[in-house]
Amino acid sequence: MLAKEGTIVWSKEGAPVTMCTSHCSNEICEAIIVALSEACPQRATGGWGRRFRVAIQGENPKTGGGFIWHLFHARPGAGGSSEGDGWHNSGEWHSAGGLKFGSVELAEARSLHFDKHEFRRDSAGDGQFRGELE
Repeated sequence: MLAKEGTIVWSKEGAPVTMCTSHCSNEICEAIIVALSEACPQRATGGWGRRFRVAIQGENPKTGGGFIWHLFHARPGAGGSSEGDGWHNSGEWHSAGGLKFGSVELAEARSLHFDKHEFRRDSAGDGQFRGELE
């Protein structure tokens, strides 16, 4: 694999790296999959989704106290392959299945309320086999 020094996959020692190893490892996994897909396309997978995370700051109307909440309620899924559909809701490449969803109930106990928490139908893309969600 060819890499350019000073990039996210070959940073210089001491360089700041946003999101620590989480973000970088996704780019590294993706670069490896893209490289391998040229060598053996029948075994390659489609790309995996990225994490959608939001931080919310506000004031609890019941107590007047401030809060900040980090939402991890939109975990992505895996891309499909020539063998079948990708796994929905498995997380990112570097931690597939290793991270849990945040609890909607716990969030709602602390001033946040959710009208919907669902997957969008047919959001997985086209093809014989699909990624993420049917």
